[in-house]
Amino acid sequence: MRATSYSGQRMLRGRRYLLGMGTVVLLFLGLLAFAPPSWRPGLWAALGLGVAVQVPLGLWLLATLGSEKFLPVWVLGMLTRLVVVGVAGLALFPALAWPAAPGLLGLVLLLTASLALEGLVLLLEFREVGAR
Repeated sequence: MRATSYSGQRMLRGRRYLLGMGTVVLLFLGLLAFAPPSWRPGLWAALGLGVAVQVPLGLWLLATLGSEKFLPVWVLGMLTRLVVVGVAGLALFPALAWPAAPGLLGLVLLLTASLALEGLVLLLEFREVGAR
């Protein structure tokens, strides 16, 4: 078995996460293709906002794995996601005169799928560490 450096492990985690995020985005685009036309602006906004928020938060969390910063980063990431959903629902969608329900539904769906992806990447990392 080949030993992997710490920076190599972080890079592998990041690659897995980005590949998974690409998959989440493709699935979301599939959902968008079947959405009613009146829902599409809100769903496009949810996709852009969700990816812009989630990717940096997810990579930051994965970079702190194994350090004392992990839990504070996780809590800050969860609070950030909550604030983003609140601002989108209370300010962004009303300001654009779009129905809030489709955009909020899409945003929460995207963020939930991304959080599940973070958990999967962390689970794979812990399994590999346990196998060494």
